[in-house]
Amino acid sequence: MVPMDTPENRMRLEKAMEESRFVSGCEMLGNPQLIFFYVFQFMQEAVFHSAALDAWIIAEQEGDDLFIHNVFGPQTLQIEDVIATFGGTVRKVTLGFSPADVTGWKQADWHEEDCTFFVKGGAAELFSENQIRIPTLSHA
Repeated sequence: MVPMDTPENRMRLEKAMEESRFVSGCEMLGNPQLIFFYVFQFMQEAVFHSAALDAWIIAEQEGDDLFIHNVFGPQTLQIEDVIATFGGTVRKVTLGFSPADVTGWKQADWHEEDCTFFVKGGAAELFSENQIRIPTLSHA
C-alpha cells in the first residue's frame, strides 16, 4: 500500500495517471480530479504500486475477494499479472472497469442503490453488446 498523505506519493500517482498506457474498454479522460477525490479521501488505503509491473493499482481486498478499480502503467499490462501482485489467496476478482479484452471474463449486472445511469440514443446498445461499464472511479 502507498499512503496518499504525502505530496510526493500524490505526485507519483498523478504522473503515472498522465503517462498511463493501460487500456480499458471505457475510460474517463481529462478528469483526474475525480479519481483524486476517491483516493485522497476514503480510499487512501486502496492505492498500491507494483515495481515489478511499474504500475499503480487502485484496489480493495477483503479476504480472498479482490476489487480492482483501476490500473495505471506506462505499458499494456495483463490483468492476470496485476491480480498476481496480490498473492495466491485471491479467489474472486471484480473489475471496476471494462477490460479491453473481455475474453475469459464474465459480465455481471451491477446494482447500486440511488445510482442510475441514463443513456441516450444508441449508447445503450454499445454498453450491453460490448460488455462495457463506466469505471467505478468515474462515478460522480
